[in-house]
Parts: sequence; structure tokens; C-alpha cells
Amino acid sequence: MALAAWRALARHAAQTSGQRVSRGAPEVQSETEEHAPIFTKRAARIIAEIEVDSAGLCAHDGDYAATFARQIAREWGEDLEPHRARLFRAPDAKARLILTMTESQADVLRAHFGLDETQVRVLGSYLPAVESHPSSQFAQMWGNDYTPTSVSHERDILDPYGGSMEAYQECAGQIRRAIAALARSFATRK
Repeated sequence: MALAAWRALARHAAQTSGQRVSRGAPEVQSETEEHAPIFTKRAARIIAEIEVDSAGLCAHDGDYAATFARQIAREWGEDLEPHRARLFRAPDAKARLILTMTESQADVLRAHFGLDETQVRVLGSYLPAVESHPSSQFAQMWGNDYTPTSVSHERDILDPYGGSMEAYQECAGQIRRAIAALARSFATRK
């Protein structure tokens, strides 16, 4: 879903960059619940030039995205039908920035590939602190089989795999907000 969220945001940035922005206004105007951020042409260009890809630590090469993830991506105007899962491999470790859903995933990548904290970040770390949710709040969305782990961190975005549509929607909302915050941080760099 993160790949679809980035693509949807890049498309939105390109579409809104033609809107009038007052002289001296920030690269990214603030967003509200109802509206995504409005980007300047410069910010939209920066976002469009960023190459994104997706790989997982436990992915089964060639698998389709989950049905609920594909449905949510369609709601965003993105198509995950051609997307296929693939494992994270050594060449992927050369990326300038690697984003994970959880701190434990980031720890695995750092340890296995010798990466540092500036290269591997948790996507949820871009969310405001008030957005962080302990994993136990999501128990009802995964059903009775869900057991929160003691290793879950507040900035983790939990994988909804096997969960309800509500679990996927909650995860998608967190991903989308984190991607928007990440894009704002890229767009406002000098």
C-alpha cells in the first residue's frame, strides 16, 4: 500500500502544483482532514523525481497484493494488480532511504546489511507523536486470534495481513499520512 500511496501523492502533487500559491508561501501548504497538501511546482518536481520500489522481508516472490490492499489502492486511483511481491535483497540495501513498517524490521535490515539509522527509517516515524498507536488498540480489527507483542513500538505501522477490511483501512490511513509527511519533508529541503 505504501507504493500506491506514494504514487497517488505524486499524482496529486503534480495536479495541485498548477494552483496559485502566494509569493513567499511555503513549498507545501498545510493540509486538513478533507484536503491533501497543495505542493508548489518545485515540490511536485522533487516528489516526481524520487524513485520508489517495494520489497519485503517475508514476501513470497510473485505473490499478488492482498485483495483489500488492491481495493484501497483503486480508491486512491492506483492499480496494484500488476504489482508482485518480492524479497528484499542485497542490491536493495544500496538505496538512499529504506522505509519499514516496524522498528523490528528496521533492526533486521540494519543488522543483516550493516545499514545505519539514517538509511533505514520506520515510516511511522514521520507521523506526529499523537498519531502513534499501541498495537493493542488494533486487536479488535484482527479478531480473536490477534495477540499484541511486547516488541511493538509506538511508531510501528502494523501489517494488516489476514485482517479485516477495517484493519487494512486503518493501516492505509496511517501509511498515507506518513507518506504525505515524508513528501513534505523532501519537498521543503533546500
